[in-house]
Amino acid sequence: MRIDRDGSLRVCTPGGEIVRSPDGQWRKCPQTAGASVSKPRPEEICSTTWNGVPWAATPEGLRFKRGSVWSAVQLPKSSGSHVSALLPRGDTLWAAFYGDGLWSFDGKSWTKLDIGLPPAAREITATASTGKLVWVGTRREGVWEYDGSGWLQRLQPDEPYDHNCQALAMYGGTLYMSTLQDGIASLTPDGWRHTAAPEISSNSPRQMVEFEDLLYLRHSNGVIDAFDGSKWTRGVSSALPRKQASCLAADGSRLYVGQWGGWSEFDGERWAHHLNLSGLQGVPVTAICPDGGRPWIGTQGKGLALVERASGAIQWQDERSGLPDDWIRCIEVSRGQVFAGTFVGGLAMRDAAKWNVCPTPRTEEITGLAAEPDGSLIVATRSGVWKRGADGETHRVGPSGLEAQALCPVSGGLWVGARTGLHFFPSTGR
Repeated sequence: MRIDRDGSLRVCTPGGEIVRSPDGQWRKCPQTAGASVSKPRPEEICSTTWNGVPWAATPEGLRFKRGSVWSAVQLPKSSGSHVSALLPRGDTLWAAFYGDGLWSFDGKSWTKLDIGLPPAAREITATASTGKLVWVGTRREGVWEYDGSGWLQRLQPDEPYDHNCQALAMYGGTLYMSTLQDGIASLTPDGWRHTAAPEISSNSPRQMVEFEDLLYLRHSNGVIDAFDGSKWTRGVSSALPRKQASCLAADGSRLYVGQWGGWSEFDGERWAHHLNLSGLQGVPVTAICPDGGRPWIGTQGKGLALVERASGAIQWQDERSGLPDDWIRCIEVSRGQVFAGTFVGGLAMRDAAKWNVCPTPRTEEITGLAAEPDGSLIVATRSGVWKRGADGETHRVGPSGLEAQALCPVSGGLWVGARTGLHFFPSTGR
């Protein structure tokens, strides 16, 4: 958030940049959507200059710099978690304490600002001012404007409740997005809808898969819910011997639920449990990929297990087999070719009994894989999205630096969920 020379307020949001002109009109700037803004150094949350002196807030507190020496400032007894924004206001420095509100510092002591800041506006992430007008930006309640007498909320129309996308799924013609800690956002024909606890089991949903006309949702606490298009049923995983579900997968005949040391399968009527295989005992299961009668089981630290369901025999694939890393993040089969996304080793492709590291994208964390009908593979990473054609040719989708976390190919394009936003790339643009 900043003030331009002409007095306009410029606000950077996950959905793009919005500008308030001096005459009070708000407009969105689609040409700058997704554009980055200057950021403080990695150790800083926010910084400013007050009375000619640099000030910076870090997770450890607030400090100022004289010459080459940084000195700490004693903070007030605030219920806020940290200093999240700084705003010079003449003879005082205003500081936002995240979750609490605004405080004023005169160089010696702190005073809680009694200016009627609404409770909904106290998760402050940015501040700006010009003349008597003050603006605060919040994590999920938009921009608030203060004119000296009262507060006015400025919300952009039709935005999801949170922009930290953890997973995406298309179900019944509606796009569902699980967020970091704000429940489910769904894009309906009438706009965005928000679903949270207690309607679902937690506000930290993670993975989603569709099986037999139901959408199954795994939460960070290991609980699984199911959705039939109109109603959520909580805790459908109560029949599992081990309550902490770690991953989901589905094919035409089974729902797969990864658990510590194995997995369970549901055929629509009854559960079958594969939790006593000696090779998997004590192993964290991170991903499952059904591949006919032999599911691939991804693990944290032990590589891939190819399991013969009938006999329980396991073929282990690890760094000795050519995998670049034994921590598997995701697995996908594209036209019979098995791909494994790793935590730090990039993307690997299985050729007969050998694994080869794909040169592009470069060695890094693979956060998601999605196969498309034409034989291409979409690859999500912490620094962008790539499309690998059936011929092995690979090119980038969208901008570089996009911290992608979820993929959802649809007819006509690709939805990409990132840490700070949701993006759609038409087929013609990728």
